[in-house]
Amino acid sequence: VRSNWLLEGDDALSTLMAGNIYTLALERDAALTACHRAMELASDPVARAAAVGYLGKAHQELGSADEAIPLVDAALSQFAGLEGAGGYRVHQFDAVLLSVLGEAHLARGDVARAEQLARRALEAATSSSYVVARGYAERALGMIARVRGKLEEAHEHIASALAAFESIESRLQVERTRVALAMCLHASGDREGAAEQFRQAKGTFAALKLPRWEERIETS
Repeated sequence: VRSNWLLEGDDALSTLMAGNIYTLALERDAALTACHRAMELASDPVARAAAVGYLGKAHQELGSADEAIPLVDAALSQFAGLEGAGGYRVHQFDAVLLSVLGEAHLARGDVARAEQLARRALEAATSSSYVVARGYAERALGMIARVRGKLEEAHEHIASALAAFESIESRLQVERTRVALAMCLHASGDREGAAEQFRQAKGTFAALKLPRWEERIETS
């Protein structure tokens, strides 16, 4: 049984997608308002789980890991319950949310848990052939490897994430990943290479009119 929400795309879907777009642009107030509204509009269990998860995703990407974790955990539990009941077959949400949850645990310093979740995310993304989720998972694994001091491994994961996002021409995700690459290069002592990656990312963010990302680069 597939959700009518997935088939038809009602106001909950469009509002949720708007919330995610605002999240990606780092527009906090608009992102959280839209995600909360999507929760109110959700008319079936899949829609509600997605709305809860993407509200958590918004909190994580906007820098609030403590608020993100219980929401993303709840969404993943809801999806698991729906699958067990035979009402959920699409795993694209799960794959992205596992990466988001991994990044949230990384932000709180739980590197082991973060890596476990990111590896699950990569497995889910690979099985569902969802390129965006694979990019998220590879980037998360790269960030985790950098924190562990495994810089060669970090570079490999980030390069894989960059290739994934480039394959679907997702300019914002490419440049977000370029920022992660810059941080990896800086950690390895290649400050000139890091500066060039930051410069490229900032130029694209300016062209895309994403001032919050330009600001974030300044504080990286």
